[in-house]
Amino acid sequence: MNKCHFLGKLTEDPAIGKSYNSIFVNFTLEIEEYRRDKDGVKKRRTDFLKFQAWDSAAKTIKNRAQKDDIMVIEAIARNEASKNPDTVIFPRSSCKIIQALPLLETGSAKKFSLGPKHLALACASHSGGQIHLNVAKDWLQKTGLNEQDLLCGCHFPYDRNQTKKLKKNGEKPCQLHNNCSGKHLSFLTISKTIFHKNDYGSNYIDINHPVQKIVKKTFEEITGFQNPIHALDGCSAPNFACSIKSLAKAMAVFSNPNQLEQNRKRYIEDLKNAVLSHPDLIAGEERLCTKIIKKSNGRLIVKVGADGVYTAILLDKGLGIALKICDGSKKAAECLIVTLLIRLGYLKSDDEDFFNYLNIPIYNWSKMKTGIIKTSSQIWQQGKQLDF
Repeated sequence: MNKCHFLGKLTEDPAIGKSYNSIFVNFTLEIEEYRRDKDGVKKRRTDFLKFQAWDSAAKTIKNRAQKDDIMVIEAIARNEASKNPDTVIFPRSSCKIIQALPLLETGSAKKFSLGPKHLALACASHSGGQIHLNVAKDWLQKTGLNEQDLLCGCHFPYDRNQTKKLKKNGEKPCQLHNNCSGKHLSFLTISKTIFHKNDYGSNYIDINHPVQKIVKKTFEEITGFQNPIHALDGCSAPNFACSIKSLAKAMAVFSNPNQLEQNRKRYIEDLKNAVLSHPDLIAGEERLCTKIIKKSNGRLIVKVGADGVYTAILLDKGLGIALKICDGSKKAAECLIVTLLIRLGYLKSDDEDFFNYLNIPIYNWSKMKTGIIKTSSQIWQQGKQLDF
């Protein structure tokens, strides 16, 4: 932990926020410094650094500071992580954007003229709504695939209107309703590109199939986690394990891919732009991932994974987040990711779309309130930044 001093100009009036019994302000300083280049020429550099103050310090800044004021700040720089960032987990669907990368790198998307909507669906855990079905059906038409070629299985869609419609008509869901159907369409399309013959779909989810070998290699390269173990995901495709730290680093790579080979960098940008352009395809109306991406104004991509996993790509910071709730609670994971994004200034605590995620009531079968899910005061007051 280090104390640092900063001198800069306040870029906007500080806005105060509240968290339980505490208050905080987020603010940004414009900081200028002059450095000489290799030829000895003095050049100016401007940085914009974000700060957060709590309680009495927050009140002082709110009452005394305003836009364009010059401020001297003493801040504590922390580099903290979860108790064990090297814990190995299964990312589940939180890493779908990594699994979608081979769709572009093998030339499969180009071969079948797949566009941003198809790329977004490949990264999605979608609700099986009409917009998702439309893209999936268009994908089948473009590639000459059939719904029966998929090996993801069927479940009723998360979209309540679609489920209601199916049950009303006495119909069963098909594999396109599966929240992972976009990922499986991606795998099948890669397989069809590789084989150029009719057996392209046979067991494409087998760990020894060429498609899964490509996906594994890509996963290793992006996460930096070598020789990962695997298990079958809920959709029957292999899911490769890695440490929480490696998963966060992978999201940071997606945030800032400038050090990568030029084609891979371009394909990563294509995937990010697809997700940002079509957030409704990533999850669905009223689901948290879609709501966060929409509210982020192009600054953030968030993806849920089963059993309490979340990842976030902080596009304006070059950083990534990965979290895992030990008992697999989805509600606890939602509470924590919303808390972290409020702490980092991406969301507002008083936004009605997210406030309810901060205090989630627990009811028993008699509809009696027995408890509440909320993040601890330590996370609110100290923050938990991943160790990069």
